[in-house]
Amino acid sequence: MKVKYFGELINSNVILKKKKNPYWRVLLAEGFGEEKNDCIILSPVEALWLCDRGQLIVEKDNKKLSYDALVRYFLSKDPQLWSKYFTYHVLRNAGYVAKPIQGVFSFLLYKKGENPQSSKPFAKIIVFESLREVDINLLETALSQKGDSEVIVAVVDEHGDVVFYRVEEVLRGEAMLKIRKS
Repeated sequence: MKVKYFGELINSNVILKKKKNPYWRVLLAEGFGEEKNDCIILSPVEALWLCDRGQLIVEKDNKKLSYDALVRYFLSKDPQLWSKYFTYHVLRNAGYVAKPIQGVFSFLLYKKGENPQSSKPFAKIIVFESLREVDINLLETALSQKGDSEVIVAVVDEHGDVVFYRVEEVLRGEAMLKIRKS
């Protein structure tokens, strides 16, 4: 039997109150959400992942939202949602914990079985759509902010297939990108 969580859609996140969700610690241990006071805040991709698996029910104004309604809402806020979600889906299915973040990177990636609360990410992921231009300046910025982590580019095609590339350096001139398939 699947654990059911209950959340409320507020702005661009799903908020789970700890009092209504007695198993909230399981979510955190599995790498979902961020703890803030008496709540767990789920990002759009985390909420969609849990809804798709029947583990999360989301309400807005005391009305249950369907998965499709949730997708439409999140897409209206972030046009790159599907690319991020497909990337998240592939990583979670492979056993990794991907923590959504804001800024240059889309996700922090943790090794299989590691708890993000007590581990450091081994990679930072940038998501690109295959039919769009790659911003070389963004990649240079990412490399300068990588710290001890690898920089991985996830390229999502129009079918939702994701290919991962490790970025080692950006070569200027003819704007070439030196990548190696992971």
